[in-house]
Amino acid sequence: MEPLMTTPRFWDAEQVVLCSDPAVGLRAVFVIDDTRRGPGLGGIRFRSYPDDLAGIDECRRLAAGMTLKNAIAELPFGGAKAVIFDRGPLPDRRAAMRRFGEFVARAGGSYLPGVDMGTTVDDLAMVGEGGAVVSCSAIDPSEWTARGVCAAIRAVVEHVDGSADLDGVRVLIQGAGHVGRPLAASLADDGAAILVAAGAGRRAHRLAERVGGAAVDPGEALSTPCDVLVPCAAAGLIGPATIPELGCRMIAGAANDTLAGARADLLLAER
Repeated sequence: MEPLMTTPRFWDAEQVVLCSDPAVGLRAVFVIDDTRRGPGLGGIRFRSYPDDLAGIDECRRLAAGMTLKNAIAELPFGGAKAVIFDRGPLPDRRAAMRRFGEFVARAGGSYLPGVDMGTTVDDLAMVGEGGAVVSCSAIDPSEWTARGVCAAIRAVVEHVDGSADLDGVRVLIQGAGHVGRPLAASLADDGAAILVAAGAGRRAHRLAERVGGAAVDPGEALSTPCDVLVPCAAAGLIGPATIPELGCRMIAGAANDTLAGARADLLLAER
């Protein structure tokens, strides 16, 4: 393997910033992909990875995705992303988030962080206390993300089946977090039959019970027969290794960077 910072893909971004403070248990990275439209906007992800390189690479890919998403939406922002590595319980989470905010503040406003997988508005408030300008520190934007996914699901169902009516449509939501919870409730109100797959203890079961649906083993989520698969958790879910086993007819989700591998779109088209 080439040394980390001479690997060409890491030079695609404008900045890759590594952050470390052992005193508060912080190890993090933020990537500013492109600021031609404005400061890079993108969430802070708190997650464990097989190794540091995997986390840095995901951060880079997600930052590049944010550049495209913000441009498509004609927002005055570029793309960026951050990963705080989950290496076990933090001795003081608030102190770690404030310290990360100090690192972000050094970027001079070129990165505007927000909520992402594993972080909350309370975390972002602490990042703001560290001196960073943050995009959300009081209101969780996930409900608006869920509304957007609902609109996408109606659109794809209408495109495939000729009607946007969700009554009886079998929807499998992979992830029961920030977006999965309000999304499941909204879809159930529209008459959809909800399946929930999540790996965090009984969270999927509780959400399924709340909306009158059923829980699915996370290991069987992709192969479970359904009308719409809704990835709302980790990236890179749909790729050459998983596309042959898909049990869904449609895919519409909130997860960033859902496709894995350069040929994933072509393989889906063949399906």
